Amino acid sequence: MKRLAEAVHQPHKTLIQTGITPKNKTGRRKKYLIHVRNDVLKDNGSFFVPKKDRCELCVAYENADIADKAKLEEKYDEHLIEKILSRKEKKEGKEALKTNKNLIVAVYDLQAVLQLPRGDVSVFYYRSKLNNMNFTVSKLKTEERGQKRDHLTASNSNNDEPIVNLSTTKCYFWHEGVGNRGADEIGSCSFEFIEKELQSHTSNEPIDSIFYSDNCCGQNKNKYIVEMFMYAVIKHDKLN
Repeated sequence: MKRLAEAVHQPHKTLIQTGITPKNKTGRRKKYLIHVRNDVLKDNGSFFVPKKDRCELCVAYENADIADKAKLEEKYDEHLIEKILSRKEKKEGKEALKTNKNLIVAVYDLQAVLQLPRGDVSVFYYRSKLNNMNFTVSKLKTEERGQKRDHLTASNSNNDEPIVNLSTTKCYFWHEGVGNRGADEIGSCSFEFIEKELQSHTSNEPIDSIFYSDNCCGQNKNKYIVEMFMYAVIKHDKLN
């Protein structure tokens, strides 16, 4: 571990001395990232790739025997069609950002519960934990024409979707003493995000908005969230 840390630190130190830093121009940043990546991989190191939550239906279908797969076949096929359609809709939303300056495309989700205090000391194991919630809303923004990625990853190097790594994310953080993690909290945060975005648009032109989320019924797919969006449209005339 020490050797790996030194392998990352030394090229970083050298590149800083030569004026190649992550905060400099795109070309220098790309060269910097290549140097760091090569030195890490040279010592059998790797970069952590966050795991994605897997769909319950997909996992159930993969683990089912032949008889159970036959029962799930129709439902599973419909599920795959819906997945393709939803990805198509999201891609079209990203494409629309290039031409429509009055369009808001956002993705929101609630992160895993963070329990505090936490640490390596054994005494923390016997302490009561305070649950903390972090609700994030990412406003997608495509890169300007002519811009390129600083580096490619396995997840984005082989697709033709618009680049949205200039997105901005707003975090709403609270603990269990303030609120839960249900539709009330999600709706309140989403509505506050909408109002802030509308305030930043000074023109009186209509504003189109598209929101994407997962299929969690308790937080996103329920009548309270639908009513929140309806209320926002009724309250603000320029919001579509």
